[in-house]
Amino acid sequence: MSFSPDGKTLATASDDKTVKIWDLNGYKNPIELKHDGRVYSVSFSPNGELIATAGADKKATLWTLDGQRHKT
Repeated sequence: MSFSPDGKTLATASDDKTVKIWDLNGYKNPIELKHDGRVYSVSFSPNGELIATAGADKKATLWTLDGQRHKT
C-alpha cells in the first residue's frame, strides 16, 4: 500500500490482480485498476499525480488517479 504525498489518497495492491485507489476524504467507492497477474507493488509519484504498479505479469504500469493507463 502507498499513501499519496498529500495524505488524501491510499492505493492498495492485492493478490486478486487489482489495485484500489481510496479517497480518504469521502465515502466514494474505490477506483479499481486491473492487472493480468498478482500485484506486488504500488507507489505514488512524488507530485501525487500518477501511480506506478508492478506485478506477476512482469509489467510496470503508470496510471492516472482516475484509473486510466498513463500514455507515455
